[in-house]
Amino acid sequence: MYALIQGIAMLIYVIVLTLYGKAYGFSRPKSFILGFLAVSIDYVVILLMTWVENGFQGFGAQNAVRVFVFNPLLIYIVAKIMKVDFRKYLDYNAFPGMLWYGLGHFACLTTGCCQSFTYKEGSFMYDIAHALTGTGMLPQQILESVGALLIAGILLAVGIKYKFKTNGYMYLIMLMLYGTQRFFFEFFRDNEKLIVIKDMVSANGQIGISNLAFWAAAMAIEGAILLAVMVIYDKKHKKAEIEIPAQA
Repeated sequence: MYALIQGIAMLIYVIVLTLYGKAYGFSRPKSFILGFLAVSIDYVVILLMTWVENGFQGFGAQNAVRVFVFNPLLIYIVAKIMKVDFRKYLDYNAFPGMLWYGLGHFACLTTGCCQSFTYKEGSFMYDIAHALTGTGMLPQQILESVGALLIAGILLAVGIKYKFKTNGYMYLIMLMLYGTQRFFFEFFRDNEKLIVIKDMVSANGQIGISNLAFWAAAMAIEGAILLAVMVIYDKKHKKAEIEIPAQA
């Protein structure tokens, strides 16, 4: 069931990219090729990262969030190969990418992965979890999926408002929003923490910063730095374009 839900999410991603391409001036065939390349390269990188993490002993697609950090570089490479504008292709992947992740994350409900702590009865977090699920666990997978889909909705709304002429900024804003959101969610996941902040809130885990929290922070910081660089560059470039005709 996990693979089926992930496969459906991936198929929706490619279909949306194919239909979405018109907004960015890509033909339907080219949109399909660009979408197929994006998802294929992402998936290969995810498999390779898990292979390395497992000591070169097995492939897997766990924790796909890590590939987001490398996506600007991967998108740049594909843009050069396909001879399309890098910034346009960057933003072209923002909304569909977040949609794919939000939908695909529902698959975690079928395996129990990415779940929350089981909080101690009588604690503040237990009361919240019990009110939502009737148990001592938060609906972690649903919260993360809905959070990603909300970001996808924001990106789509921004794209429509600016007629999809966002100059590469939208994807970087996505990195900032999702990186920050995921960093926050990682505190509530029942996974191994590299830095333990508290070991008394839950019955079976620790509150702290996990490996994936560092990846999420890197994603948000990367988005902020690249966005600042692009904005500064664009302002200087625009100023130069104005000054040159004035001197002539």
